[in-house]
Amino acid sequence: MADDLFPPHTRARAGDPWTSHAAARRIVPTLTDKQRRVHGIHREHQSGLTNWELETLCGSHNSTWRTRVSELVDMGLLVDSGRTRRIGTSDDPRAERVIWICAEYHKDLFR
Repeated sequence: MADDLFPPHTRARAGDPWTSHAAARRIVPTLTDKQRRVHGIHREHQSGLTNWELETLCGSHNSTWRTRVSELVDMGLLVDSGRTRRIGTSDDPRAERVIWICAEYHKDLFR
């Protein structure tokens, strides 16, 4: 399951020897419950989500979920899709928001 959630490209460089790739496959990062929830929601939405959409799915609009996205980006599990979506709120009705996507889907969508 670890190889499924954490593909080797996030742990070893393409030019590294096979021994580095073998070692990378044995590493299993530990995710907190909230990180696991955010990653799971993103895996269910292969085309990606904005932070606003994620927060709506999680039931609250606060920094907890945005912080988890940032942590997952740092881990290489979520990436900026290069796309935005207009999600207006009463604070900013014309706001363009980044669409975050699972790293594994990003490489598949843009081949």
